[in-house]
This record gives sequence, C-alpha cells and structure tokens, in this order.
Amino acid sequence: YDTSLDSAATCGFGFFKVETEYAGDDTFDQELRIRRKRNALSILIDPMPQEADASDMKYAFEIEEMPVDEYKKKHPDASIETLADDSTSWYGDNVRVVRYWEVREEPRKVYLLTNGSTVSEEDFQLAETMGQSLKAMVKEERNIPKREVWHAKCSGREYLEEPKKWLGKYIPILVVWGNELDIEGKVQHSGIIRPAKDPQRLYNYSRSAFAERVAL
Repeated sequence: YDTSLDSAATCGFGFFKVETEYAGDDTFDQELRIRRKRNALSILIDPMPQEADASDMKYAFEIEEMPVDEYKKKHPDASIETLADDSTSWYGDNVRVVRYWEVREEPRKVYLLTNGSTVSEEDFQLAETMGQSLKAMVKEERNIPKREVWHAKCSGREYLEEPKKWLGKYIPILVVWGNELDIEGKVQHSGIIRPAKDPQRLYNYSRSAFAERVAL
C-alpha cells in the first residue's frame, strides 16, 4: 500500500496486485496474497476504465525484464533466434517478458421466477430439456454477461505458456490514482511533483544566476 501510494504521489499512479500462493510446502491449499509493484511504469492497463479503482478494465500488461541466460533457463523451449531478429526493444542485454490479462464476456440471461427464486440460463435450459418448462413462471429476465479473466505469459514473438483462467472475475491489478483531471473526455493523472516543476526551474535559474554574478 505504501509503495503504490508513494508512486501515486510521485508520478500520478501506483499499483498493487492480488496473487495466490500455496499455504505451505506440503499442501495444495492456496491463499490470497497482496504484493507490491515497485515499478509503476512496468504496468500498462486499459486507458478507458471509469471506476475509481479501474475494476472495469478490459486488459492489462505486466512487463518484466530478465537476463538472457535466465530467460533461456526458465523458457528452454522458447525460440530465442526469432526473438533476437526482432528490431524492437524486446531483446537486447535483457529479454522483455509480458503477462497479458484479458477480460472475456459471453452473453447470458438470468430469470426471476414468480416464486421469487432466480434461475441462470444454464439451469433454465436444463429444465427445458428435462421436460420441466419454466416459461410460465418467468416474471422478469436480465442480460448479465458471463465475465471471465484469462492470462498468459508471452514474449515479443510467442506465448511462453498456455493461457489460464483466473479464479476471479476482475483483473487482479489494483490502481491507486494521484490527481485525476478530466478535460473534454481526456483524463490526465499527475502527482504532486508536476505542478512544482516550473517554480523549481525558476528557483534553479535564479540560484544559478546568483552564483554566476558572485563568480564574476
């Protein structure tokens, strides 16, 4: 929390993340953990979220750089030759690896019955196939998309692992904003340093001019 708040005050935004890890070395039970993101510039998120915590983001990128030898050790089956031919900044002294997060939504209906119970579209169709029609009991219906979150690690050329489904329905990257200003639909985020840059430049200039006059 302190790291994300410090980043928000410095550059206008900070991040922390929710992860899962095994509860011990001799169990398969998992627990949730909150991890800090030391470098706020290593996270890129959907620029269009409206919620204060950006929980409605549709995609996000976690950028990591590692030495070439470590990359080869962790991903021995990855094609390093095609990556080395890339003219972008994905390959050099370090190799850039990105974890890509994506929200996938599928249309789904939920039915409210006259007895007050709620039935999902899957259960509604299952009842129809079993000859137990619920159409006469439908009082109201809603379109609620089925939301799933998928993630995968990739290089600039290929997937380094098969895409996996996250257990929750939100991307587990949480945002802490600094100053937020909406100007004609364009949102700008800033910390406490940006408005102080011009006064600092003026102060630096005046001190430099003073030192120059004394030296002369």
